[in-house]
Amino acid sequence: MISSKSGTYQLSANRFTAIRILVNLSLLMCGLGFSHMAAACIDIVSAAPTVTEGGMVQIDVEYDPSAPGCQGPLMVSETVSVTYETVNNTALAGTDYIAVPSATLVFDEFNQFSSLPITLSTTNDLVPEPIETFDLVITGAVGPLGPLTIGNGSQAITIEDDDVPPAVETVQFDSGSVAASLAEGNSGTLQIEMTSGSASCELDVAISGGSATPGVDFTDIQIQGLVVLPSGVSIPIDALPDNIAESSEDYTIVLSPGVSGLTSFNACAIDTNATSTVTIIDDPPQIAEFTAASVSQTLSEGDQLGFTIAQTSGVGNCEVTISSGMGTATAGADFTPFTPITTLVPVGGLPISAGVTNLDGLVEGTETIIYVMEPGPGISFPACAVGPNDTVTIMLEDTLPLV
Repeated sequence: MISSKSGTYQLSANRFTAIRILVNLSLLMCGLGFSHMAAACIDIVSAAPTVTEGGMVQIDVEYDPSAPGCQGPLMVSETVSVTYETVNNTALAGTDYIAVPSATLVFDEFNQFSSLPITLSTTNDLVPEPIETFDLVITGAVGPLGPLTIGNGSQAITIEDDDVPPAVETVQFDSGSVAASLAEGNSGTLQIEMTSGSASCELDVAISGGSATPGVDFTDIQIQGLVVLPSGVSIPIDALPDNIAESSEDYTIVLSPGVSGLTSFNACAIDTNATSTVTIIDDPPQIAEFTAASVSQTLSEGDQLGFTIAQTSGVGNCEVTISSGMGTATAGADFTPFTPITTLVPVGGLPISAGVTNLDGLVEGTETIIYVMEPGPGISFPACAVGPNDTVTIMLEDTLPLV
């Protein structure tokens, strides 16, 4: 409605809108508008912000009435409403920042030529974590004549962590234990050292690969919850004797962080030397047999029975079993019965007495007494392998009675 000396007149809405546009154009031409021509009415104009967790960050939003289609400067009682919200990225609402599910920023005739701030708050936790981000997003803008265009409508906010990571205990095989060699039948230790940290920690130890067979060539290693002291810890290794001629074999031991929860200590971190390879060097097999002088004998009735066994290869004592064979002589009648025996064979050899032959006063032909050697049961010492001289054959000649 317009009043004058001539009276009061009612303007139509279209005519009022036209007058508003003319007023806005004249204001702009007089330099009251922005000096630039933006591509959109609403923009976030803040540089990418970074905030330390627990702090607040300000994002500035600008309304540019000079941009095409922005309806010009606001007049009395006119407003532009800008709605916005926060959106999770790697940062989570409620945990890392205070969410804004929906809010409105209002421009009016008084503040339209200034940017308006949006203040967002982050939360402070006690958990060490990497850098995280969340987004501020403008969801809509409406002016006096309807929706307005949005240019830069999204801004990422970066949250930097301020928590000090806990001390980490780092362990590895020391330089002298990364590789080891053992001859069959021997044992040793590997040393695990702590390379950083000052408290005990927990790790797991296991076998991972290799040409050697656990339980046959070496004692299997499966350790959960091994506690490593700041001064380090050692683990046992061995190479089992198998009395088999074979090439060198190996097995690999691997360290991993302890996750069994068997101790109250934190899991160790593993440094560079996470594996150790143990090479088993084959020993010559322990071979035993009858001596050459023992394998073939000729005795007369009444002579002593005996033979010598010797170790012809290998190192250390081993076991054999000796028993009577199927000769033509009769045990008890022609010679002392022989009960099978198991005996160790020292490296220097072992003579064995087997009794005597009997004078039976009978006229009979030559008879044979046989003794046989076999590998022992390996109870007290490893079983010997038996060489080719595994049989003693004694020719027992008859002693004629006096007439």
